[in-house]
Amino acid sequence: MNKLIISFIVLVALFNTFTIAKELAAGQWTLHGSNKCSTPQTMNLVKKNGMISTISPEGFLYLTNVTVNNDGTFQGYGALYRNLHIYAYTNVKGTIYNPFAFIAVYSSSSGFTGDTYYYSLSTCNDSSDDESNIVDEYSATVFI
Repeated sequence: MNKLIISFIVLVALFNTFTIAKELAAGQWTLHGSNKCSTPQTMNLVKKNGMISTISPEGFLYLTNVTVNNDGTFQGYGALYRNLHIYAYTNVKGTIYNPFAFIAVYSSSSGFTGDTYYYSLSTCNDSSDDESNIVDEYSATVFI
């Protein structure tokens, strides 16, 4: 009986881990590049129609059409910029570590060598499911 109870607790804990992992909070996030001297950037994570996107406060799209899998991984597209304009999209895959942190791996594409970006939650705004609550604050934006 004790083994059954312990097994049940372990299963519930695993289920909760996966459930929590796929629930990213809408709000303001900090984006860190893979270079240890990269400048952190402010991003707004928005949820709409079951998809996730990240957008800079200036309105530049970074991640789009992101869908999250039950195992805490995701896939979507990353916008590639040149001269302040999107010139291509590349495949992005990632892992959600918890509701406050995830990693996005950009594939190489169209003159872009690929890169890895790390996101961490700065300010939560999970009360709404639309883009009207994007926080307008300062940020630095890096363009390819």
